[in-house]
This record gives sequence, C-alpha cells and structure tokens, in this order.
Amino acid sequence: MSVTGVTGQAGDDALVSAAAQAGRLRESTRLPVVIGFGIDGPHKARLATGRAANALGTGADGIAVGTAVVRAIESERDDASRARAVTRLVASLRAALDEV
Repeated sequence: MSVTGVTGQAGDDALVSAAAQAGRLRESTRLPVVIGFGIDGPHKARLATGRAANALGTGADGIAVGTAVVRAIESERDDASRARAVTRLVASLRAALDEV
C-alpha cells in the first residue's frame, strides 16, 4: 500500500515519496516491489514507478490498479463498451510506463 486515504486521491508528493520508499525496499530485499492504492491514471503510474522524474524508474517495479478498473466498468452500459473502457485504461497505463 503506497498511501493512506481514499483510493485515487493520492497527491503527487505522496506517490513520489512512495516511489522512493519502494526503491529502498527493493534495494534492501532484492525483491520486486509493486505500489497500489491511488493509481488511477498514466501520470500517477509514472510517479509510482519513478518514471516521471527518471527514465530508469527508481520507484516501484509495477503498479496495482483496482478502483480505476471498477470505475471504467461502471462508466459503461454494456459488456462490449465496458471491455473497451478497461482496455483503454490499461493501454494508457502501459503506454505511460513504457515512455522513456
């Protein structure tokens, strides 16, 4: 868990701090670290992994996204539209993490 509070409401500073902590945890454990809670779009995904400030990604190794997926599903009325909304969300997150 990266931050306390309401899911999706994490500010930039909280995620930058969580990314730094994730990097330190990975260094000390030599295990992959994933940040969840508060990741609801590309910008926050980049912050959580450290890619917003550093192309090498000094933060988490990955992200966990839950509520944003549920919101994408809830935003549509039929299964095909729901699938497209989730696909768009996941594609936007993946693209943000692939940017160098």
